[in-house]
Amino acid sequence: MLHHFIYQHRYHISGWNPGNLGQDFLWMIAADASNTGDGTDISDWVSHEGNAYLFTSTNYPLYYTSGNNARPTIGFDIGEYVEYSQAFFQNNGFTISMLVNVNNSGIYTYMYQADTQNVQKQFAVRTIDGYINIIQDNGGFQSSIVGTTQMSGWNLVTIHSDRIRMNRKGIASRPISSVEILMESLTVRVNGIQETMRGENSSGWFGDYDGYLFKIGDNLDSEIQQLLVFPSRLSDTNQDNLESYLNTYGGL
Repeated sequence: MLHHFIYQHRYHISGWNPGNLGQDFLWMIAADASNTGDGTDISDWVSHEGNAYLFTSTNYPLYYTSGNNARPTIGFDIGEYVEYSQAFFQNNGFTISMLVNVNNSGIYTYMYQADTQNVQKQFAVRTIDGYINIIQDNGGFQSSIVGTTQMSGWNLVTIHSDRIRMNRKGIASRPISSVEILMESLTVRVNGIQETMRGENSSGWFGDYDGYLFKIGDNLDSEIQQLLVFPSRLSDTNQDNLESYLNTYGGL
């Protein structure tokens, strides 16, 4: 069991902040990354919620002192990433919120979580030409859903699900191609507005992760200012508070 405590930082705005939620989660703020100045590689990135998860890399991204709203950001080129050897959510749902600078040309992965083999049971949040894209992949069969709002510049993206489960339509012997991914009560919001998602929400598997890998970046040519991952769906009130905080922080 993780132990949580509220950790105040000089970049907090006054009033509510995610530390008020009083639950275990992952909270990455660009301002916390170790650096030697504007435009230099970071040397590590420690999480903000109090658990001190140390994200490391063999190819670090860059630190920008005033990347957005006069606050720091982390800038990723293709191949640059940070990672931690733990899963931060499983089948019992999640909430993910990100302040991200969206490049509206190309396919870019902001975060993903993978199992021990690092090639199966992946969950990824990406953009495709500026449209939000959620991928679930078992290594051979992929489920992909895409938003309908083309984003560019800085955006607040929030993704919720009550539960993600595998369904073989009641027959365990059915082939993997008949497996459906059921993302119950899935909600995707861009800048506080609910997205209409389209695409295939089937033929994949979101399994129980054994804590192997959580990665930020890698196939990314953009910036991140904050990333928060909760191991269950937030209430509507907490979601509104979180989005209000991030909206103010990011100057959106």
